[in-house]
Amino acid sequence: MPEPATCTGADWASIVHEHGDTVWRLARRLLHDEADAAECFQETFVAAITGNRRTGITNQPVGNWPGLLRKICAARAIDLIRRRIRDRRRTASLDAAAAIAAPTASPADLATSSELADRLRLALAALPARQAEVFTLAVIEALPHAEVATICGISTSHVGVLVHRARGRLHGLLAERSHDPLPKPFPSHP
Repeated sequence: MPEPATCTGADWASIVHEHGDTVWRLARRLLHDEADAAECFQETFVAAITGNRRTGITNQPVGNWPGLLRKICAARAIDLIRRRIRDRRRTASLDAAAAIAAPTASPADLATSSELADRLRLALAALPARQAEVFTLAVIEALPHAEVATICGISTSHVGVLVHRARGRLHGLLAERSHDPLPKPFPSHP
C-alpha cells in the first residue's frame, strides 16, 4: 500500500483535479459569490500546499485529503466573511436559501429563505472560529461526527459539544437579529 502523500510531496495537479469540485461547492455554498469563492478556493489550496500552522499540517502524511481541504476551506470562507463584515464591503446569502425553498416556492418564500440564509451566515461569522468550523463541517456539509473529529483532530464527543454550543449561540444570535435590518450588500464590482 502506498504511503499517503505529504503536503509538500503531493501531486497537486491530481489533488486539485480530484477534490477541486468539493472545495468549490463548499466555498460557493458559504460565500455565494464567484469572486469570493475563487479567492477562498485559491487560499485553500495555497494553505494546504504551504502546510501552515493554522491548518495543523506540516510535512506529515495526509490520509484524508477531502476532509483536510474541507476544513481549510471552511476556515478560509469564515475568515473571508468576517473580513467582509469588518470592512463593510458587502454581504451575500448562502446557496442554502435555494436548497431550503421548495422548487415551487413563491417569491415571498424565496425572499424569506434568502434572508434567513443571510442571517445564518452573519451569525456563523460571529461564532468562535473552532465552533464555526465544526458546525460548518458537521451541519452544513453533513459530515458524520467521527469524520469531523478526524479532520479537526478532536474527539467525537468534542465535536458534539461544539455543534451543540454553536447551535445554542446561533439560536441566540438569530433570535437577537430577527428584528435587526440586514446590512445592504455592496455591488460585487465597485
